[in-house]
Order: sequence, then C-alpha cells, then structure tokens
Amino acid sequence: MNNDLIERYIYAVTRRLPSKLRSEVGEELRGLIDDMLADRCGELTPQDKDVRVVLTELGTPAEVAEKYTADSPKCLIGAPYYYTYTTVLKIVLCCVAFGIILASVIELLFGNNSVQWYSFLGTLALNLFSALCACFTFITLLFAVFYRKGIDLGRDNSLEDLPSVPNKKEKIGRASSAALIVFIILVALAFTIFPNIFVVFVNGEMLPIFNTEVMRSCWYILLIFAALGIIRECVKLIEDRYNFRVMVVCIVTNLLSIAMCFWWLLRDNLINPIFQSSILDIFPSDKEIVINMFSNFQYFLLFVITMALIIDTAEAVYRYFKYKNSCYSYK
Repeated sequence: MNNDLIERYIYAVTRRLPSKLRSEVGEELRGLIDDMLADRCGELTPQDKDVRVVLTELGTPAEVAEKYTADSPKCLIGAPYYYTYTTVLKIVLCCVAFGIILASVIELLFGNNSVQWYSFLGTLALNLFSALCACFTFITLLFAVFYRKGIDLGRDNSLEDLPSVPNKKEKIGRASSAALIVFIILVALAFTIFPNIFVVFVNGEMLPIFNTEVMRSCWYILLIFAALGIIRECVKLIEDRYNFRVMVVCIVTNLLSIAMCFWWLLRDNLINPIFQSSILDIFPSDKEIVINMFSNFQYFLLFVITMALIIDTAEAVYRYFKYKNSCYSYK
C-alpha cells in the first residue's frame, strides 16, 4: 500500500540506520505494515485511521530503529547516534594521523635544521598520541552530550510529527559534510603544529610566510575554530536535511568562527617580518595584485574565511525557508 504517512514513518526509521541497512529494512517494514493492515482490514480498503493504529502498534520510529541495532540504551553513546559517531570518529582520527605524518615528513625533508631519526620518530609518536587522544576525547564527549541530553534526531515520536521524505535538494550531502570535517582538521593541524610548512622560495631558500612562534601561540583559538566547524558538520550529518536546527547551529557556530578568525588574524606580528620585507624581491613589480595580496596576507585570509562562513550561513537560512513547509522545526 502506498501511503504518505507510511512512507514518512519508514523514512523516520531508516534514516537512523547505517546506509547499507536502509533499503532492506525499508522493504521489510513496508511488507510488515501491509501484512498488519491486511490482517486488520481483511478485504476492505485500509483507511487513514487503520494506518495510524498499525503504526502506533509498531512503536515510535526510534523504538523500531533500535530493534535493528545492537546498541543498549544504557551506554555512553547509543542509538540513534552510534553509527554517526563511529563514522565521524574514523574520519577525524584518520585525518589527524595522516596530516601529522605528512606534515612531519615535509618538515623533515625541507626543514633547515638537521634532526636525528630517533628524535624525529619520538616527536612524531608523541604528536600522534597526544593529537589522537585529544580528538577521540572531543568527539566522544560531543556525541555523549547529544545522547545523554536527549538531543534527538527530530520530534517524530508521534505520527503527527513525522517529517516528509526530503527531496534531493533538501537533503544535506553526507559526503560534503565529511569532506569539510577532513578539511577543517587538516587546516587546524597545519596552522597549530606545522605553520612553518607555509613557505615561499627565495633564491633557492624557503622563507616562511607566518611567524612560527606567534602562530603556535594561537593554538587555542584554532582549536576552538576547528571544534565549532566539527560541531556544525556533525549536526548536519545527524539531521540529514536542512531544517530549523541546522539553520540555528550554522548561524551560531559560523558567527563564533568569524569572531575566532578576527581574534586570530588581526593580531600583530602574525606574518613573518622577513617575508613582508622581501615581497618585492619575490614577485615581479608588474604583479601588483599579487604583491598587494601578500602584503596584506592575513587580511586576505580573513576575508576568504569570513566569506566562506557567510555563504554557508546564507545557504542554511535559504534552504530552511525554501523547504520549511516540509521540514519539522523546533520551538
């Protein structure tokens, strides 16, 4: 039987499950509902009230989804968050490990100081261990708060509150959110641990763009910036569509991120003074745009990041108001 309420119910259940199970569980639920309606109505055509009774007997979408997972409700992070938690955790840990190893190798190969191999391996191991532990702790605490505070995937525990099945434009691409998490982590690692990998070549020598000491002293600002970005993308992954909650989270986190950028990029001596004094020697005199950009590099970087965050916020607001009639909202 093709019924909008049934489709909304099945969607509310399957979106809580791993992607590989969604199609199979959806078909299974559809068949089960048809059988229950046939038993209830016999030869008669099922009415809307019959559908509501059957769906109520099945239980709330959260209860049905939990039957298809092995998670116990008495745990640190359970259904419906556990799948998203493990996905984000794998992405974060892999990116952190890859970024630290890659940046360490680049620094070893092109750095000015000669380092003994055992010193290099020891520093690499220490950086890996501390960074992975910090990331594991942050992601675990974030999802534990989501789970313990009951920040559910939507108020769809009653039939009246079931959201419609989103169309393609309304859905948030999981791949894009995952890619942004990867990008945020790699950028944060580069600026906090290895700011000296941003260099230009002058007469065969590498000249760092940033003042390494000043940049590393801003580590807490960059970590807050990265945490805000990860929270934003995690909420997008959880919600799976543009709605009121996604819009509010994007507005709040992006405004805070912009504030972090101003706090970080408007401080003095962030750019290597030797690099600033050598700009005319690095670039030809006829490249005025390039010279002006690098002469005010920190302001150029601030402009790019701010515009990206504004665009992301505008998209979330636009998508919500465009599709709000089919989205469930939170008051």
